[in-house]
Amino acid sequence: MWSVFDLLCCACKGRREADSLCCRGRAPIPQPIGPGGLLHVETTRPNCLQTTTQVEFRKCHIPEGLQGALFLHGMPGWHESWEDFMGACQRSAVSLVFSLTEHEEMARQSPNYFAYSQERANNTAKPWKHLEYPIPIFGVPLDKEGFMKCIQGVAQALRDGERVLIHSKTGIGRTGTAATLVLLCLGLSLIDASQAVRCAESGPETDDQHEFVTTIAAEFSAQQKQQ
Repeated sequence: MWSVFDLLCCACKGRREADSLCCRGRAPIPQPIGPGGLLHVETTRPNCLQTTTQVEFRKCHIPEGLQGALFLHGMPGWHESWEDFMGACQRSAVSLVFSLTEHEEMARQSPNYFAYSQERANNTAKPWKHLEYPIPIFGVPLDKEGFMKCIQGVAQALRDGERVLIHSKTGIGRTGTAATLVLLCLGLSLIDASQAVRCAESGPETDDQHEFVTTIAAEFSAQQKQQ
């Protein structure tokens, strides 16, 4: 019998790999390995969900009952035109964009997006709210408490019905790290959160990112036992 996550994976893959068997889209359940108990999930570069006319964001499963939506993506305007990105935001009704890229990286890879974000900083009206916490590529946040405040804010936005887009440069490591933590804040277990993010073709890439996620998951678990 298929689990909920099996069906989610099939739905994610079905649109882009209609001729593939459903089981090929199933995400492996991550297992702790090594003395540090680090969680390792293999990730592959996401397919470019883009046709000749439309860009699609990768939708990530969130707990049942929430009215919001969570999308994952690479750098806006990098692999698609700025107009196509804005069109995708409109179609997906994105109301909050959470950026994890550094400003230098953003200016180099997507000048249009960098200029747009700076206009946002200057209080120019935008169709969506902009939240950012710059993290070095393949890195982890230096200020765990500050970063987790952002993560908690994104989780609350989803509870409030917001439609949130999380992005980094490629939409994998930093994006997957943040998305997994958001799902932990929403009450999913580490395994279920990791699998949901994996279905959206994302997840922590480096040992530091894996360790960052598992450390916070252990802290959450300890807090729950104390309650």
